[in-house]
Amino acid sequence: MQFYVAGTAAFIVGIYSFLLPKTPPPAKGKPLRMRELYGADTLPYFKHWSFAVFMFASLLASIGMMPYWSLGSLFTNTLGIERSGGFLTLGQIAELFVLALILPLFVKRYGIKWTMILGLASWALRFLLFSGSATQSGPAMMTMMVIAVLLHGFSYDFVFLSGYLYVDRHVREDVRAQAQGLLVVFTQGFGFLLSSQVFVGWVFPRIVDDTGDHGQWQTYWLVPAVFMAIILVFFWVFFRDDRKSVASSD
Repeated sequence: MQFYVAGTAAFIVGIYSFLLPKTPPPAKGKPLRMRELYGADTLPYFKHWSFAVFMFASLLASIGMMPYWSLGSLFTNTLGIERSGGFLTLGQIAELFVLALILPLFVKRYGIKWTMILGLASWALRFLLFSGSATQSGPAMMTMMVIAVLLHGFSYDFVFLSGYLYVDRHVREDVRAQAQGLLVVFTQGFGFLLSSQVFVGWVFPRIVDDTGDHGQWQTYWLVPAVFMAIILVFFWVFFRDDRKSVASSD
């Protein structure tokens, strides 16, 4: 039934897309250059310290994220939480509220740097709550787990969307699509690949064995928590958003 619902919704959205405003591509009519396919026009922007730090901080942050997506459901099942898929959906619900009501105001008031810092802090706190809940039971365990899942609104929106906003602000319009694409390659490409191989494929089986001992889970969640905290400090110390556009890069 869930696949019927999802497929129907996708079909409706596809039909609705034909009603959206006309958005002709900026490069329509221009010859395709091979360098555009791998975002080469974005590379000169790495000469700017803030841009380079932001891109690599986004890459490093993504390396610590896959434990949540790959192991979150297994962990909730280990704790005895039924319908883990529905439980974890609380994160997507929180994400919608944060995206609509909090993120725009926060970025406007505090800027990209503090937006990213709060997002990284949310990831570190989420993993710490997972670690703490591993050896708890009853209301204490559920409280920590609910808070950890609800933090998805801040951890996802404040890291990924702040990246899109930063690139949109600092890159020329004709290069913007390439830069956004390169950011996705950095985060959801290389970042997620390394994350799945290192934190899920290599670290996890060396800490948590087939018994799924709760104490082992507690130790495991501390690893991505510490990693995210290190990235947070790195970004806090080295990133400087002078709010000056570097769109004139060549």
